[in-house]
Amino acid sequence: MLNRADPEGLLSIGAPADEYESEADDLARRLRDGRVVSPGLFREVWELWFGPDSSYLWDTAHSRVDELAAEVEALR
Repeated sequence: MLNRADPEGLLSIGAPADEYESEADDLARRLRDGRVVSPGLFREVWELWFGPDSSYLWDTAHSRVDELAAEVEALR
């Protein structure tokens, strides 16, 4: 799902296919722990891995970030 969305645009410029594996693992762990992947939690995880200056979080409409968080939550 994260690869399909390519939030940071890294896959489109040749990053390895596992570019978002750490973020996906972190989000999956939180789902397994019973946490709700809310937009706020999604942003928290994203900032953990990409920093507070993440181009995705800064340049993307909040609604799109919220949609991706909802897609992750729907995996529950």
